[in-house]
Amino acid sequence: ESKKSFVYMSLPANMQVYVDSKETTLGKVYESKGVSYLAEKISGLTGISINYHAVVSMSNLEKIIDKLGGVEYSVPVKME
Repeated sequence: ESKKSFVYMSLPANMQVYVDSKETTLGKVYESKGVSYLAEKISGLTGISINYHAVVSMSNLEKIIDKLGGVEYSVPVKME
């Protein structure tokens, strides 16, 4: 059985960014420029290459995780 992995990163929709020399939010970038432009913008901000992306509502995220058989994760610091 082969295992695959992915990176999930949540960025706030109200995160301030600059587009066309104007200050805006990631949510407004998504609304006005679309998901592909947003993915390019996030790649530029984080330095992480985004090869694939999906738009998933939070209400469906739990269903997707259940279909995948759960999610394993690690936290690199001690939590209390």
